Amino acid sequence: MNTGNKKIVLDIVSNEPGNSTQEIARLVGVSHRTVHTTSTQDGQRGHQWHFGVNVWSAILNTQILRPVFLSNRPNADNYLRFLNDALLDILMDLSLTNVISARWCPGS
Repeated sequence: MNTGNKKIVLDIVSNEPGNSTQEIARLVGVSHRTVHTTSTQDGQRGHQWHFGVNVWSAILNTQILRPVFLSNRPNADNYLRFLNDALLDILMDLSLTNVISARWCPGS
């Protein structure tokens, strides 16, 4: 890689640490492996890995229901599966008194 591209890569890594190596490679026009090698050779380690975590939890009266880490990206099918499977297990762990007194139905 020429020194001009190397400087551009290092500037982006320093000034915009949220960019992934793939994003920087696309901007500069080099491979993401080249961006990674360049940034680590010069001690620059400001780039970050992007990830997401989907967690569901709720409060029923004064009790916090245990958090559930959803493994798939939320969509209608995955959420329906969660409601039918995981949520039912969580509710079975609660005392019947708490469930009845919470009045889950918005009309009551």
